[in-house]
Amino acid sequence: MSVEQLLNMGESLAMIDAERQRLLEKSSGKSPVFIVAGAYISQASDAIKSMSRKYEKPHEAAASQEDFMKRLTQKDRDAVLINHAGLVMGICLHAIEDAIVERVVVAANIAAEYNIAISGSPFEMATSGDGAVEQIPDDKWRIMIDCVGKDPTFGTFFMEGFDNLPEIVKQNLQGSGVRGIIAQRIIPTYCEQVRTLTAKNGSGS
Repeated sequence: MSVEQLLNMGESLAMIDAERQRLLEKSSGKSPVFIVAGAYISQASDAIKSMSRKYEKPHEAAASQEDFMKRLTQKDRDAVLINHAGLVMGICLHAIEDAIVERVVVAANIAAEYNIAISGSPFEMATSGDGAVEQIPDDKWRIMIDCVGKDPTFGTFFMEGFDNLPEIVKQNLQGSGVRGIIAQRIIPTYCEQVRTLTAKNGSGS
């Protein structure tokens, strides 16, 4: 499975429903944003690890991220990049929801979710940001709430609403180098998926 498959609306509904069922088995219901974000994280993680195994050289030391990317064909490199973009987007969406619901963003939580997803691959582990914790002040929180009122999918935060993100989330997006891929190739389909799931939940199906 992969983000490329998830971007196919015909295939993605079953993947998103599987993520919803997985979360329901673990805890109470989650928001459509959280569920769809989780589907991107799990699909991206599977794809990146699968690609790592494809290029693994059993009798050599594990490749660095840079060496791994150099080994890839152009097609596989493109696949890794879009899956990495989907992974970063999903983790940032979880952090944005924390900022809105809990009014706090914890850098260590973002790093931990990322590191679990890439474990066993050549991608470099994320640091915890020196224990950074960002409390969301009232004015920032009100602006974010206004953004969500206009776009409940949170897609705006990766586009024109980028400057309204918490600093920790902005730094993660900017540092990842995949913000453009997220905005251009993933966000339109992602937003449609959240709207579809929201309508499905509303109908009770």
